[in-house]
Amino acid sequence: MSLQFFSEIIFSVVIPLSTLIFYARAIGADLFIKDRKVRAPLFYLGIISFFIGYLFLRFSGAPFIVTALMLSYAINTVAALILNFTLNKVSVHAWGISGPAVAVLYQYGPVAFVITIIAALFVGFTRIKMEHHTINEVVLALFTSVAITMLVIYAFPIGLMR
Repeated sequence: MSLQFFSEIIFSVVIPLSTLIFYARAIGADLFIKDRKVRAPLFYLGIISFFIGYLFLRFSGAPFIVTALMLSYAINTVAALILNFTLNKVSVHAWGISGPAVAVLYQYGPVAFVITIIAALFVGFTRIKMEHHTINEVVLALFTSVAITMLVIYAFPIGLMR
């Protein structure tokens, strides 16, 4: 296992997840933190973590798709923060699957992409069924995350990651 692999895990999983756990306990909420007005610190820390992870991966010579995915996490989190506080609550659960689906498309092709999008739709449907989100909130998350990640992977590569 390489240092790059461990940094991917630290910046994209360990820091955001541990932040969520500690923050939820501190404010006396469950891990879903349903009140969108108190989510801002999680978004801010996620953005910082993903951006530092991107910088580390970028300057350590990590593969393009890994670096691009970490940058897309940072940019997607900024977009989710903006949408969450200005327009509408969005399903970060569906968002978190549909954005990386573009990296799956890049790496493994359209069949794997469709399977991953189906998984995101299933998660989104589950969130609707649980009455945590509306159809519009899930659709907004899916389309926004896919669009941003496509831009990062297919339009931004020159200079940013190669």
